[in-house]
Amino acid sequence: MEIWVLATERVAGFGDGTRTVSEPTGKAVHLARPPATGQPAVLVAPSDFRAGPWACRSLSAAGYRVIGAHTEGRGAGGRSLACPRPLRYPSPSDEPERFVEAIKAMVRDEGVAAILPASEDVVRILADRHDELGAIVVSPDAGQYRRLCDKAELGATAAAAGVAHPVSATVGPGGADGPMPPLPSVVKPRVSGEELHGAAVALTVRTPAERDAAVAALVDAGRDAIVQELLDGRRWFGHSVGLGDDFRFMAFEAFADYPRGSGPASFLRTVEAPAGMREDTRRLVEAVGYAGPCSLSFIESGDRLLVHDVNLRLGATVGASIRSGFDLPRIAVDIALGRHDPSAAGETRTITYVRLDGELGAAVDRMRGRGGDESAGALLGRVARGLAAPGWMLDPSPLDPYFVGTLATRRLLSVARAGRRRLRAGSPGSAGA
Repeated sequence: MEIWVLATERVAGFGDGTRTVSEPTGKAVHLARPPATGQPAVLVAPSDFRAGPWACRSLSAAGYRVIGAHTEGRGAGGRSLACPRPLRYPSPSDEPERFVEAIKAMVRDEGVAAILPASEDVVRILADRHDELGAIVVSPDAGQYRRLCDKAELGATAAAAGVAHPVSATVGPGGADGPMPPLPSVVKPRVSGEELHGAAVALTVRTPAERDAAVAALVDAGRDAIVQELLDGRRWFGHSVGLGDDFRFMAFEAFADYPRGSGPASFLRTVEAPAGMREDTRRLVEAVGYAGPCSLSFIESGDRLLVHDVNLRLGATVGASIRSGFDLPRIAVDIALGRHDPSAAGETRTITYVRLDGELGAAVDRMRGRGGDESAGALLGRVARGLAAPGWMLDPSPLDPYFVGTLATRRLLSVARAGRRRLRAGSPGSAGA
């Protein structure tokens, strides 16, 4: 089997700080088997919806040779029209070492030039393994991840960057690291992960008993909890990529989430960024020197915008950015490989985004007498507009033949993971683990 070498140089912005160049600089990345085409190969992991299929579609349209990969197992999913036959790897959360070895093998066997992680677990596990993977990783290194994605560290990073952040306390097995914010508060895990998919990742608590129960549930599951002041105001999201003069940004206003009041955004629209939001985002990514894809959340409180979550990866709503003309996956990979042309940026347009399973779930809740003030008919009408109205989009598309199977698989995996956590919590010796 032929072995080929990419010479590399150090650059700012990505975890291992390398990119391909024409002249050797003393460091080489050895890859097995050159690409079958003249275009670089990009590994997208996972190829699961939502960000995965959009990334596969974006990069394929840009001329890259795209390799999708997803968790192994019967009915594991990860298929879409953009990636009908993904490669398989062990569960990143259950078997991280085997997962990393599988990624290394894919890089060698497929001649991969860049890895684009598309989920929180993959980003977190690869963060401190960049140097051993044999390809450029378009995601943060361990230091960048810790300073912005660890919610206990984000407050300090934001303060140093001059960005407002809600009052927070971290609670672990040894107790809280400071005074609790006043009630009502929000309780959420210190570090996000896919094993929480399908559950409320943030809970609003209004009494000390509710707060203590929510914190105990996370700590008993082996997670530190963040208790944060509850902010009641307009919600904004941002997507960004690049640094310095090549920093690019898009803002969204969120109108609804699901589950209502505690879940991810399910109805939002691209908008002109409110004052300071673009600059606050730029300050945060420049504070850690990160040029890759970023998605982050702000809440408006009075005359302030406060950042409360940062994810250094493609956001779930990346399809809206792509549809608007801001092709985030392509730009991120182009920058990482030294192929980006800043002058190629085109005009963007307004996109209204409807998360299909979220708004359908809200409609079902209303039919059962639960949820907010919106009628089930109004919610179903929103879904219909997402499918057919100009300037609207429904994600994921029900026209994708893999859609139903993917949704069902994710729901079954959520149930299985929840059962596994309960078993672990109740097993002998788990109290001190």
